[in-house]
Amino acid sequence: MKGKGIIEPDYQERGSHDYRKDACLTMADFEKVILHCTIYYNSQRIMESFPYTEDMIAAQVKPLASQIWNWGKSQIGANLIRTIAKGAARDNRPNQSRPTHRDHCR
Repeated sequence: MKGKGIIEPDYQERGSHDYRKDACLTMADFEKVILHCTIYYNSQRIMESFPYTEDMIAAQVKPLASQIWNWGKSQIGANLIRTIAKGAARDNRPNQSRPTHRDHCR
């Protein structure tokens, strides 16, 4: 399974393969992949085993995560995550500074 995303038990031994050198995505590319997967998962992936209620069936809610979420938000007394101002999530991200090799040697 070497070379297929598996980390071998000897990864910290001297002279063993350095898996970090195999990276083929930058952090920006990785973020894009995660965002695309999340958007697909929430907007286009059909949820086949979701337990529909009679109200959801009557409202013709499609079996998509985003549709179910939007329907749930419209319900009186729904206890969902509050919405935040546009950009607030971006402002609250952890610091994007990258550690250097020296940071790991302390």
